Amino acid sequence: MDSREKKQLSETDICDLFITPAIKEAGWDSMQQIRREVTLTPRPCRCARQAGAGNIAR
Repeated sequence: MDSREKKQLSETDICDLFITPAIKEAGWDSMQQIRREVTLTPRPCRCARQAGAGNIAR
């Protein structure tokens, strides 16, 4: 597959063709360790305005 063909692939295609096989080859269990498109919260996360401000050296 040349680079022009790769640019036409969707994110799902790339995962199916390249990423998932590499993860399985590395020994990961596809039923317990690999998840796709998981919803973490029922709504979008809202961040505080000054999040992380305590870590800035002054």
